[in-house]
Amino acid sequence: MKCYKHNHLDAVGQCQDCGKAMCKECSDQYTLHLCDNCLIGNNEQVKNSFIKGLIFPGIIFVVCFLFFLSVPMDGENIFAKIFGALLISYYFASVPFGWRVLNKIKFNFILMMPIGGWFVYFVIKGGLSMLIGLFSTPFFIYKHIKEIKSINRLKQEILVEKAS
Repeated sequence: MKCYKHNHLDAVGQCQDCGKAMCKECSDQYTLHLCDNCLIGNNEQVKNSFIKGLIFPGIIFVVCFLFFLSVPMDGENIFAKIFGALLISYYFASVPFGWRVLNKIKFNFILMMPIGGWFVYFVIKGGLSMLIGLFSTPFFIYKHIKEIKSINRLKQEILVEKAS
């Protein structure tokens, strides 16, 4: 059996998704043993999950910002109002990122709690999410944008290679 991309080379493996035959060069090209088309499809799914991970906090930020801009203030210092709205909006938009950090920590005793314990658990987790989110949000946003750019760059490289 010959490689789907290099017809002159013998296949040593196959794509994990579609089963196309791949030579050693093609199978070692990426971390996952995927052909170019399957890799692009897989990366698009990953990219969409990263984008979805940014949409919810973005919506929270915009809604909070518009809400706090509409609240009347004494003195109406526009700079203070905008700056305050930005800070409060960032604070609330960072909660989902803090929640994700806390989701990585697993506590076995939580499974056996009564209803009141669950309420206390979620109140404490919500408060900690607010605090942790303040610091973790820039890292999550950087990571998401970096991965999206990396996926787009790899897709472009594959498409240019196919065209030539």
